[in-house]
Amino acid sequence: MDFAWCGNAPVKLLEYNADTPTSLYESAYFQWLWLEDARRSGVIPRDADQYNAIQERLISRFSELYSREPFYFCCCQDTDEDRSTVLYLQDCAEQAGQESRFIYIEELGLGVGGVLTDLDDNVIQRAFKLYPLEWNDA
Repeated sequence: MDFAWCGNAPVKLLEYNADTPTSLYESAYFQWLWLEDARRSGVIPRDADQYNAIQERLISRFSELYSREPFYFCCCQDTDEDRSTVLYLQDCAEQAGQESRFIYIEELGLGVGGVLTDLDDNVIQRAFKLYPLEWNDA
């Protein structure tokens, strides 16, 4: 969480980071790229492994959540970092055998009965959204 405090008024919440796991992509994917480069260049031993099993656990969890219904992955337009994180999670779901689709939050529709729909009016049963809850008027 990010807070602001002017010293003479209540503390104000600016951002709640628990809902924006953008460090996930760096922690799993880029650490793996660094590991491969470091092995290749001889900086670390060829049998060294990365410090976490994030990707393996994500794929395993998506396997447990498997359904015939497509899993939608959503973020806002013009948010490159968020989109990279969402596409990374979508790739993990696909590696687990889950059909997936990407849609921008701005493209979501509202169908009869208040259900979310995609651009083809398909009802969205399952989705992951990365939507930052930020307050910029501190």
